[in-house]
Amino acid sequence: VALVTSLSGLDELQEIYFAEMSLGDESMKALSQVLSLSKSRVAKLSLQYNRIGDRGAKSLADHLKEKPTLQELILFSNSIGNEGAEALMMVSYPSIFVSLKLNKLTAELQRTSRESLQNFEV
Repeated sequence: VALVTSLSGLDELQEIYFAEMSLGDESMKALSQVLSLSKSRVAKLSLQYNRIGDRGAKSLADHLKEKPTLQELILFSNSIGNEGAEALMMVSYPSIFVSLKLNKLTAELQRTSRESLQNFEV
């Protein structure tokens, strides 16, 4: 969380790459708060190979509702289930590309996403 809060003074960020850092739901809550308050317009957020679950995905979705500047959200290989994925789907379609490969989505949600959401990679 300390690393995430250190971003608060960086107003020119366009990409954030926090892969393989064992970030979880509390870190996503902190990151979402920092990004919401920041003047930066982050376009790409790479968070693959972490421990983000449904609560963390919902925190990110809440941030996207408030400040929809993101164009690409990479979340493959985390612990996000249907609940978190659905929250992201509601706020990202059709403008944000979201990668949710290797998460805990049911086969039904993966199939539905592939058929109807071109901006989602599952």
